[in-house]
Amino acid sequence: MFKELVRSCAFAASTLIGIAHADVLVVDTGPGYASTGGSFAGGPNNPLGVAFGQSLAGRFNLTTTTKITSIQGWLANYSTDNAELTVSIFNTIATDPGARLFSSAFSLGPTDNCSGCLPSWTGPSGLNWNLGPGTYWVVFEGLNDQTGMATFTNGVASPLASYKWFSPSFASYWNTMNSTLGWGVQIGAAQPIPEPATLPILILGIGVISVVVRRARQA
Repeated sequence: MFKELVRSCAFAASTLIGIAHADVLVVDTGPGYASTGGSFAGGPNNPLGVAFGQSLAGRFNLTTTTKITSIQGWLANYSTDNAELTVSIFNTIATDPGARLFSSAFSLGPTDNCSGCLPSWTGPSGLNWNLGPGTYWVVFEGLNDQTGMATFTNGVASPLASYKWFSPSFASYWNTMNSTLGWGVQIGAAQPIPEPATLPILILGIGVISVVVRRARQA
């Protein structure tokens, strides 16, 4: 009985460790389906102007402390060059994105400048951004020193509560977008790890249950 319980507890511990390292989606709008929900461009080959940069923001909430590990946008590259973008997390001031907390640059590979390029989930992974409970904005940006043009498709199944766009070439404030123009975004986070004090009790409990279930099946 004792050896059997030890084996079951070891199996439970390995299972919990595996679960703790698995990522979960804390934001998942689903992909977009309509023609376009916005575009980004910047840099010397920007068709909208050399000094033109854009930002698209979507608001999301976290109820617990969370470690963000990946951010993906449902994006297509309509440029013959790499489309270089930056994705950031901003805090919230009033109803707008406030200060930039984290950011990471990424690229979409070049295309043949096609008119019907298929989008895909694209963005940085391997992030280690710790956020406490609160309201935040995920912001995709085409900064002035970045190149190419990338496009979101809209019409997602589960749009975020609020979307905004900003371009310093047009105005000095964030403009509100209709949520029906919401674009696809996925935010992955590390699975929360149980508190150290409760972990041994949890493992022992799972081990005992495993032994009982196994013996009941044998009977």
